[in-house]
Amino acid sequence: MMHYTNRNQFIMSAHGCMNTNPDSLESIMVGNENGASGCIIALDTTEDGIAVLCTNGGFTTDDSTFHAVNETDFFSLRRMFPKMVAVGQAVELAKSCGRKIGIEIKSPQVCMQAMIALRQSNYLEQSYIGGLDPANAARIVNQHPELHVMAELNAPMEETATLVQFAQQTGLFGIRAEPKLLTPTLCEQALLCGLFLASKSTSDPEEMAKMYRQGVNFIETDRPDIASALLPQLAQIMNAE
Repeated sequence: MMHYTNRNQFIMSAHGCMNTNPDSLESIMVGNENGASGCIIALDTTEDGIAVLCTNGGFTTDDSTFHAVNETDFFSLRRMFPKMVAVGQAVELAKSCGRKIGIEIKSPQVCMQAMIALRQSNYLEQSYIGGLDPANAARIVNQHPELHVMAELNAPMEETATLVQFAQQTGLFGIRAEPKLLTPTLCEQALLCGLFLASKSTSDPEEMAKMYRQGVNFIETDRPDIASALLPQLAQIMNAE
């Protein structure tokens, strides 16, 4: 059961926030300690299908050798990179902090592993999936309707109503995009249709303030300390108007 609506707003700490390792549990903890309502984790799959925190397709050893995640099995990677984090560990940590989770999918194959981890932790309602173009997002939500899947907008659209209508008709949770693509028109149309909005990361206070005023639900930032100080002040100003 959802305990929030698309009129609620949350600060989501980006992977690697506050100059932490983007593929670490530390990143989740630091975001939590600096006022975030939730965290973003990037997931990719190993050669044998295990979902792990991975933002850039793999990891590099001390001798500068790059090991692609999807070409290496989980146990080999864990031997080389003992601090590598499996999806279940990240979900459990976020849950222990009482925080929401935004999952940035690096390949559609990750969705099944993400769903299993979220279901086992009873945390499906406190999460959303981003990183998929509208067509793939619609396909995934058709296969797994219990997931909160967002369509990723990667370029400006003249007819935003088309995307909003597509998201609504296919059962998507909402739309995720760079701050500059979350225009007032798009935000108004999406929110009126019951969709949720999520941004990609920004550290710009003006962008955060703009998105807050436009009702963006999940404001992602690598500076949750700035966001948590800024947004309550904005709320007070808006409530006084």
